[in-house]
Amino acid sequence: MGATRMTSHLKRWLTAIIAVPLLLAIIFYGSDAVFSATIIIVILAGVGEYHQIVFGPGHLWEKAETLFIGF
Repeated sequence: MGATRMTSHLKRWLTAIIAVPLLLAIIFYGSDAVFSATIIIVILAGVGEYHQIVFGPGHLWEKAETLFIGF
């Protein structure tokens, strides 16, 4: 159990180490279009995670509907 927890913790740290500088670069040096595209991608990724948690396999209409609304 400890190894699994450590792996998950390590993945979160590695994601943060990579994502934070990338996000700061987009905020300070990117154009408005790049920033907006980044926000849209993050929102759609969050909706995808929501689909996996709530709906599971199937439910294509509900997934399409929430993706459309999220966009």
